[in-house]
Amino acid sequence: MDEIRETALAYYAKLPESKKEEASEFFRSMDTNGDGKINVREYTAGLNRLGKTGINNVGFFKELDRDGNGTLDFEEVMTLFYLIESGRIYYCDGCGAFLKGVYFTCLTCFNSGPAKRNSFDLCCSCYGNNNFNHHHDHFVDNYVLLQSKWRQTSSTPSQSKPRLKKSFTMAMEVASAGSALYNFYQFADMAWNTAFSS
Repeated sequence: MDEIRETALAYYAKLPESKKEEASEFFRSMDTNGDGKINVREYTAGLNRLGKTGINNVGFFKELDRDGNGTLDFEEVMTLFYLIESGRIYYCDGCGAFLKGVYFTCLTCFNSGPAKRNSFDLCCSCYGNNNFNHHHDHFVDNYVLLQSKWRQTSSTPSQSKPRLKKSFTMAMEVASAGSALYNFYQFADMAWNTAFSS
């Protein structure tokens, strides 16, 4: 959660004043007793008002409570604000854990588009240990997926089709290898860097 917290605070630092005020209002709306911190009761009541049931539990509260003092300060609530505003709340479809960092996603499901809303995401442990049941076997980690999509959209129109096909083909080769986790050298051996380099 520390990396997500750092990301949230970096975004907050760069927000325009109007959005910072919205974030502050979010904090104040949860701080019903006005003591400058959010307890579990305020947290659950505030998330109930927002209809955010997936993160409305003591376990998630404890994840946000970096210093473990039983309350959330402004920065800890800004992490929550970032997660809600960005939609960055994903759970492992194997074990149900909140996905805080690198995770694997089913490339076939992802490419079916957001209209179907059927992504299938796995923590590294579930992916590596084959702790899931799914009808596709083409997985890539979220960073590789992001880079491949970025490369596809950043190529010029005349280069688009060959690069898109090559990137997709390489991603499918890596994904079709099943549950094996690859290190940097294995990616290089499969010409991964060539497929996604500019």
